[in-house]
Amino acid sequence: MGDLPNLVADANGKAVLTYTTNRVSLSPGPLSLFDEDGSAFIVHVDEDKGTTGVKGGAGGGRLGCGVIQLNA
Repeated sequence: MGDLPNLVADANGKAVLTYTTNRVSLSPGPLSLFDEDGSAFIVHVDEDKGTTGVKGGAGGGRLGCGVIQLNA
């Protein structure tokens, strides 16, 4: 539910993405990222081709990732 558009970096590896979605939420409820199994984001090496279940369709290897957590 939280797929983001492709992030394109420049020759120096710098990239910025501003994106708004109503598919996930930071508030309690069925779309909350703060559910019982947690959430993370993953940056893939290659372009996400928008296909499901196709090898290589999700952008190839993982370049980086981060856990999304609520700090109270």
